[in-house]
Amino acid sequence: MNQNQRKRLNVSVVTFMVGGFIYCFIELLYRGRTHPAMFVLAGFCSLIMAGLNNKFSYNMPFELQVLLSAAACILGEYVTGILVNRDFSIWDYRGMAGTFAGGQLNIFFCLAWVALSIIGIPLLDFVEWKYLGDEVKPYYIICGKKIYLY
Repeated sequence: MNQNQRKRLNVSVVTFMVGGFIYCFIELLYRGRTHPAMFVLAGFCSLIMAGLNNKFSYNMPFELQVLLSAAACILGEYVTGILVNRDFSIWDYRGMAGTFAGGQLNIFFCLAWVALSIIGIPLLDFVEWKYLGDEVKPYYIICGKKIYLY
């Protein structure tokens, strides 16, 4: 394994861990509890977000990047729900307005994935740019305008 591959592996491990910890921290603040499955889900969602983000050009509209990343995370939440939340012991949206997909998804929490994608995409770009030494400084096309965040 060369140095560049090692750096990419390190970034992936850090991305997984930080995504899991941040999501669980948010759940603890919001609900007062979390579950190990949510750590794993959030870690994988962070990796998916980073992977999708790396596939896209910086010229792709940021809004589209956010929607695709959020959709992948929502799909991940649904699959996790089907696999490990069958008895609704991890989360239970059934009594909330805006619930769908057999109680596994809620529009409010789908919008939360959108918000997390808005924050996560630039954060992941920054980490990769600084740590991996990417030559191109990340920028975003927001409402048709090129914007540098850092």
